[in-house]
Amino acid sequence: MKAAGRLACFLLAFVLLLSLGGCGKGGGLSSTDASRAPQESFRPPQPSGDPEIDAAIALGFVPEALQSDYDSPVTYAQDCLMLEKLLELTLPDTVPAWRERSATFRDAAETMTRGEGAAVLFYAAMASGFDRAEPILQRAYWFEAMTPIEQNFWKGLELNNPLIPSLRELYVNPSLIGTDDEGRTGSSLLTNAGLFAEGISYQNGKPYLEYDPETASMRFKDPFTRAEAIQAAYRLYGGLRYTVFVPGDSVVSGVTEETIRLAREMPAAAWNDLPDWRGYTIASPFDGYAVGECGKYFYEEEVARIAEAGFDFIRAGTAFQTVFGQSGGTEQVREAVVANIDDLVNWCAKYGIHLCFDCHEFPGFDPVGGDGNITLWDDPEQQELFCRFWGWFAEHFKDVPSNLLSFNLINEPRGAQPLTDEVYSSLMKRAIAAIREHSPDRLIFADALEVTRGVPVEGLADARVAQSIHPYFLPDGASQWPALFINGFIHRDNGVLTLNGDFPAGTTVTVDVDSAHAVSTMRWLADGREIDSMGLGGEEWGQDGCVSIEDPGTGGEFRVYEGRTWTVELAQAAHCLRLIQEEGCWYAVRGITVETSDGHVCLSAQHDFVPNETVPELTFQSDGTVSAADPDTLFRMDRDTLAERFTEYTAFRERTGVAIMVQEFGFNASIPRETARSAADALLGVLEEAHIPWCSFCSQFGLWVSKQEVLVHTVTGDATPLRPDGNYQDLGDWYYDTDMAEIYQTYMNP
Repeated sequence: MKAAGRLACFLLAFVLLLSLGGCGKGGGLSSTDASRAPQESFRPPQPSGDPEIDAAIALGFVPEALQSDYDSPVTYAQDCLMLEKLLELTLPDTVPAWRERSATFRDAAETMTRGEGAAVLFYAAMASGFDRAEPILQRAYWFEAMTPIEQNFWKGLELNNPLIPSLRELYVNPSLIGTDDEGRTGSSLLTNAGLFAEGISYQNGKPYLEYDPETASMRFKDPFTRAEAIQAAYRLYGGLRYTVFVPGDSVVSGVTEETIRLAREMPAAAWNDLPDWRGYTIASPFDGYAVGECGKYFYEEEVARIAEAGFDFIRAGTAFQTVFGQSGGTEQVREAVVANIDDLVNWCAKYGIHLCFDCHEFPGFDPVGGDGNITLWDDPEQQELFCRFWGWFAEHFKDVPSNLLSFNLINEPRGAQPLTDEVYSSLMKRAIAAIREHSPDRLIFADALEVTRGVPVEGLADARVAQSIHPYFLPDGASQWPALFINGFIHRDNGVLTLNGDFPAGTTVTVDVDSAHAVSTMRWLADGREIDSMGLGGEEWGQDGCVSIEDPGTGGEFRVYEGRTWTVELAQAAHCLRLIQEEGCWYAVRGITVETSDGHVCLSAQHDFVPNETVPELTFQSDGTVSAADPDTLFRMDRDTLAERFTEYTAFRERTGVAIMVQEFGFNASIPRETARSAADALLGVLEEAHIPWCSFCSQFGLWVSKQEVLVHTVTGDATPLRPDGNYQDLGDWYYDTDMAEIYQTYMNP
């Protein structure tokens, strides 16, 4: 999926060991010097009512003295004893370093503030080598950066306790030298502890210490309770387990015999004959670009929730780096990650859901880095690694029938230059061969070319693999269905964007700016008179909506914007509106909306449907219709034209026998309720008639939105992941989009 969709997917942890995907495997606890802890009379454990606390107790690192009175302040000695037990359970070799670093405070009977708790937790993480195992500052979100400048986020964060020294060398991470985060390596313990406490944990998408959503405050002066200490330790446990590597050939599959039995009873699935699946994308914790944004583990409740809604197919994102780390080889794997994906297979069998592992990110193929950074198609070493990656998956799951498990080779293939069928097919055939060496009958999917345009891959027509498409045909912010699409790339040499019609006084025209070359002045002319102007270009990153500064080597620097809109209102009636660019060579828009007292017309830029580079010259009729001087510059998308486009896939299927599946689609929360519902109804109706199975995407395109994600967007001021005019059911930690669910349910299997 596009980078825009990356903020998605903040998850809630479940209870007990299974929520860690078997992360509790691997040895018991070493003996601990309990004599240094304050002696307290025994109190029987009290039910906490919190799944994280119960899971931590079940794992065995919570001292008995902390298993009651959860609202009471924790002492240094109690907290340090728990953290030491945690390190013994996960990384026993790091215990000496922890004891050395905590020597000044580990026996203290004083109670702690939340700020002090953050510092001690940070000590434990650094002693474990967590910073070396995973450079978390390079990818994690920090709530401090999401807080309005006028708020004093660090209010109350003071460390005056002489027990805790402020050591600069405690956090000097060589991997960050020369990066944007280098300044943090020289910060005080105070700042680094705060950054760590607010950072999203790998365990479940929550910060290590909960914050006050009203003020975005970490409440560092408040007492550090036993419950908070246990929760923070449990979240650290998930992250530490994530850093443990074992030899790849030593990992035994955790897929059970019961799973194999259940899989054989599921509908058969083959490259030329797919079941009538209705699917949902599971939140993608394995996408490397989502590290820090999402929880690191799949969990059973999400699978159960998807099954309860009637879905029978799950697409789960994977990333090479998450399974194998940054080593560039498959010799070492993360034990906890492998155990978790094994559990995901088991859970899908339990709930009768087919599972498709999709490679979303790979060395040389980073969806966030931009197409210019894609080197997979040219680098022989990366290509060899890609084949070994899929070979490892195929061998690990060789006993799992295709009724239950399939592989999607790589998500939305594209490159720095237009990716050809020949180049793409060549590497995919090698990966297919690597899979079939271990799993000859494995169901394999290959994404079509040209991303959302979805061009069938002729070079794989005889490879015995199904093909998948991602028809995101309605752009973000589109407010009408049927939709009108234009070519949004306007080059000065090709003409001037022109809107003709009878526009009364009070008409507003809003331009959603996508990007602009160099430094430009944009001017609206109404019947030849300038009515407004705006400057583009020259902004710093983060200024005036600038989200990227790029130079493709084809004419100089340009800037990409998000949320940069420009609205002008006509003071008097006009018949011809022209948007002039001075300086620069080109600009691009995401859409243009023209609104009068009688209604509005939304023109969305969609290059998949309007490839013509001719600049649009449009005429607005009194009945609300729009025509173009060059018909190729305007495209009307409705149910009929959508169905016509899908004849390309059904014809390919009939000619080659290759099954087609829609493995991603959705309608962003920026699309109004009725527009999204109507477009979804049209698409799903077309797919049903064409007998094409489908799987929708998650995040802002999906049915479930986590409250954590909503809160983050509230703090940052970014666009809400909830449809402003939508109806949502409150499910505790999630909001459920009942509007879109109603449309999906209409097309579910009986």
